[in-house]
Amino acid sequence: MNKPIVFADFHHDSLYYSLQLLWENRLGGTLLRPIGTDWQERAFWRIAEVYNNDPGTILQYLGIRDEVYYPPDDTRPLNAIIESDKGHYLIKGIVNNHKAVTLEQFKNIKFDIIVTSYLPHYETFTKLRDMYQPQARVVCQAGNNWLHAVDWGITKNLMASCAPDPSVPDSVNKVFYHQEFPLDIYRYEDPDRYPAVRRIFSYIRSFVNTFDSSDLFKEDFELFSKLEKLMPNYHFESHGASCRDGVVLGDHKIAKLMRESLFGFHLKRGGDGFGHIIFNWFACGRPPIVKMEYYKNQLASNLMIDGVTCIAIDGLTPEEIKNKIIKYGEPNIYRELCENARKTFDKLVNFDKEFEEIKLFLDRLQ
Repeated sequence: MNKPIVFADFHHDSLYYSLQLLWENRLGGTLLRPIGTDWQERAFWRIAEVYNNDPGTILQYLGIRDEVYYPPDDTRPLNAIIESDKGHYLIKGIVNNHKAVTLEQFKNIKFDIIVTSYLPHYETFTKLRDMYQPQARVVCQAGNNWLHAVDWGITKNLMASCAPDPSVPDSVNKVFYHQEFPLDIYRYEDPDRYPAVRRIFSYIRSFVNTFDSSDLFKEDFELFSKLEKLMPNYHFESHGASCRDGVVLGDHKIAKLMRESLFGFHLKRGGDGFGHIIFNWFACGRPPIVKMEYYKNQLASNLMIDGVTCIAIDGLTPEEIKNKIIKYGEPNIYRELCENARKTFDKLVNFDKEFEEIKLFLDRLQ
């Protein structure tokens, strides 16, 4: 499929960027997302439902604003307008700019594909297609392990960036893949390139959103805090939404901090479907500290080999974890761990090969 015109929802920066890399960079097409509160008013956009249709959330995702606007709750503005005179809006993004359309603009464009990456949108986007874009094909992009919740009676095309699931019916056109991210940014560099950083502090960083504040992560953040006190010669940081050390915006900044880290600290209860951050750690060749139980039957589980590519801390006391971190931080052991992390990523993740599989999937669209 050459140069497709694609409409997709937007709720996650890294996921949307992966869609841009696919539909625009690899296939030469055009990707547009919703803007304008008419999407929510007509019940085609449902992301704010989980927040009881909070007006601030609706404005953040759909409000048409200029660059000086910041939502009242201090969340990041998502719709800073650069241009608005080409039949769509050009929006300032963190990595790439986005193209966005109001519902009325959507009606005047002939789309080839409609992508829903938010499960409740599959039904509403299918209705949207039937009403205004009958020629388009609807694709369900599953970024998390919630395939058990998909209605296979209406889902015909599935792009799943989670662990392959044999329960998906044979009647469904499907492809399992990894969401692409830029490997020129998340690249491996020899850890000895940062000797000054390691002489002063050995950085152990977390990039799990709400790690400090969510009840889901309470136990693991308490462990993070205990280790921080036990290891005063190491420097612990928690980055992400609602996290102690603030949000880091942009792939270049995140990747740089990862490469400057001794270890990642990625305790994410429930794991990830795809999980950009855990894959980013391995791509950068910096071993993450993990609980492997959280990744059982998850896509990233094959990356995790205790003492080879990562440090598993399942069932260990804080003192035992401290000793394990010190052991694997020894220069010779540590270098091998870093190299193994990137080599394992390269063995298991091949964006070029998966693109060929995605093209076959697109040829089979129903």
